[in-house]
Amino acid sequence: MTDSRHNKGYLHSAAILAAAVAIVKLLGVIYRIPIGNILGAEGFSTFTSAHTIYAFLLTLSTAGLPVALSKMISTSHTLGRGAQVKRTFRIGRNAFFVLGVISFLVMALFSEQLAYLNNAPTAAFAIRALSPAMLFVCLISAYRGYFQGFSNMIPTSVSQIIEAVARLFLGLGLAWYLSRIQDNNAITVAGAIFGITVGTAIATGYLVLYKKRMDRTLVLDNASDKTDPDPNL
Repeated sequence: MTDSRHNKGYLHSAAILAAAVAIVKLLGVIYRIPIGNILGAEGFSTFTSAHTIYAFLLTLSTAGLPVALSKMISTSHTLGRGAQVKRTFRIGRNAFFVLGVISFLVMALFSEQLAYLNNAPTAAFAIRALSPAMLFVCLISAYRGYFQGFSNMIPTSVSQIIEAVARLFLGLGLAWYLSRIQDNNAITVAGAIFGITVGTAIATGYLVLYKKRMDRTLVLDNASDKTDPDPNL
């Protein structure tokens, strides 16, 4: 009976995540056409260059870590070690935060150098506009690892949709507005890519609130965890 419920829960989570991925991809397709028209070929190339640097630093900062965090949390939860779950998440979140701060500073302080290294000198504004997203997305990785450790894919799925919606509406809105009030295409690109930053910030807030609500309803039996009696954890 337990295995049957576990399998049903896993399939349910997988279905939710698959649906979210499909929605995010659809929103991405809808986004790509108008943003290309607003930015033009040169502007879209600048946008892509800035996003490539962001993706590269994100990969370096979080590669494999969310999966490792979710596995450790899942193991502790299965064994009934509630205090260990809390400690593992706290350590993981702090580590992700440090990585996010470092990545944010690299993008913010060395935006011009990164732009030239990527053969896209006009991308400096966009790189700076995207730099805070590094901090938020690293925190997002920690929270998603936590939820996935409980086989709960709902917050992960919703946060992905939040990011995609913010990119679509805020990114397009800022790009359209900036393209009409000034002639500097680099600033327009920065406005377009800033939608990603705002999306990650909103998604982070959603995950933090979801975890607080989840923790109020989740029974973590600290008394059963003999390995960590610290009541402050």
